[in-house]
Amino acid sequence: MIVATIGMVIVVKFFGKRLDLFKRIILTDATDTAGGYVSTTNRPELVGKIAQTVTALRPSGTIKLDDERIDAVSEGRFIDSGKDVKIIKVEGSRIVVRELEKQEEE
Repeated sequence: MIVATIGMVIVVKFFGKRLDLFKRIILTDATDTAGGYVSTTNRPELVGKIAQTVTALRPSGTIKLDDERIDAVSEGRFIDSGKDVKIIKVEGSRIVVRELEKQEEE
């Protein structure tokens, strides 16, 4: 048993990359940005824009900006649906909004 284990370690160590048998078992592909794979899109251009809540934000929900539905998070307060909100921060896929006060709307 010990000899068989040592033999397998030697075969894998020295001949593993050249054997076609292991190429079927071992994953060699990788997803990277050079290949066009992006885990999240950063959208800093949204900061400062005014949107309207589609669902209530408690603290997460959905907002609508120019016919586009976006998942958003409030600063921590409850915001009812149909309210105007301002996008104050974008951190990767996390979009943080604040409810507009009456003086900000005008």
